[in-house]
Amino acid sequence: MSNDDMSLGLNSSLSGRSSLGPSEGDAKNFSAAQSQRDKLVASMTSNISNNATFVSSFADGDGRDEQNPAHKAFCALKSRQYPSLTPQLLSATPPFTDPVARDYKQSRKNYVMREVDTMVLKDRLFALKKISGLLKQHKIPYWLEAGTLLGAYRHRAFIPWDDDIDLTMPIGFQSKLLAVVKPAAAKFGIVIHQLWFPPGNPYYSAVGTYIRRYAPRVANTVAGNATYGTLGYFCQAWYKGTKLDLWQAFPVILDNQVLYANGVSGSTLFSRRDVFPLGQVVFEGRKYPAPARAHRYLAGIYKTGLATPAMWRSWYDPHTCTWNPVKVESQKQPRSEASKYFSTMVYDNVGDPHLDVPQSLIGEVDSPQTFSKMSPLGNKDSVISPLPSGHGYPPQSLR
Repeated sequence: MSNDDMSLGLNSSLSGRSSLGPSEGDAKNFSAAQSQRDKLVASMTSNISNNATFVSSFADGDGRDEQNPAHKAFCALKSRQYPSLTPQLLSATPPFTDPVARDYKQSRKNYVMREVDTMVLKDRLFALKKISGLLKQHKIPYWLEAGTLLGAYRHRAFIPWDDDIDLTMPIGFQSKLLAVVKPAAAKFGIVIHQLWFPPGNPYYSAVGTYIRRYAPRVANTVAGNATYGTLGYFCQAWYKGTKLDLWQAFPVILDNQVLYANGVSGSTLFSRRDVFPLGQVVFEGRKYPAPARAHRYLAGIYKTGLATPAMWRSWYDPHTCTWNPVKVESQKQPRSEASKYFSTMVYDNVGDPHLDVPQSLIGEVDSPQTFSKMSPLGNKDSVISPLPSGHGYPPQSLR
């Protein structure tokens, strides 16, 4: 996900009041927290390593001096050969067949990566190795997510135009993440923050509304402050200016049914069987956990399919030495409607959320009475209050 997709903040500075309900001071708290958030965003995004700040360092004047030696050094394109999977393994519709080792040996295609990206990739992989090692050490289940999972599934490598690393872990383990993993990661220079979903982004509108209305709180927040009541439902790590998103998988309990979300795929939900028991993928030469049904899981995120877009070369602008972020992000669109193949969260005429589960997936829905015992997705250890962040607010204000 792009840097602009996520707001940055700290629990201590953004929780506003210490109470768990709305008050007359929420409007003031909102403004103060909004201002503080903006400062934190500016501070965090400006803390970039020498490798990552190539754009400002390579050029004179308007940033388009292609003859500048620094420009040439940082922006030189290096060829990388990636495996090429068959269309059947990249489809957006059933049957969802996962590849096996021999599928990655059939053919290969040439891709290119900027020299600066190969340099920054070393930092990304260092952070991934340390955080994944700490999660494993402390028995916190996790799996590769979003663009990182897509790169591992499709290429066994980092996608050249991606801008971060993505992992998901069950939200019930967040208390252990913050209490144990966070201080241990800090020893390697990795900073972990408890964050939230930003308003106004269609990816997070469905889950944001659900969280404010129904989800238990995992942080001291209310629907009326700058976190919009979703503080703790997202985490993030930073290392030398590179970020690693730590998505939090949480149960969605509606209509006496339970499925799961993490905000990555809009209103699309996944089942326990989509993820557990965890499988394995290869990413940049190392093995990492992946959802049990990785193809299906990814198709729930990328509704147009998993194949590399034919026009990907046109996304690169050699004058600015950048991949076009608009074109890159256009490949992932949130599913906002009911689906024939995926369970989704839909809203009725009065704005109340419901689960839309295709008949073929009814057998994969968990029960509210038993889901907490069925898999790590049901872990409740991080809950600090059963009351949602929108408790006490008018329902119409929580959309």
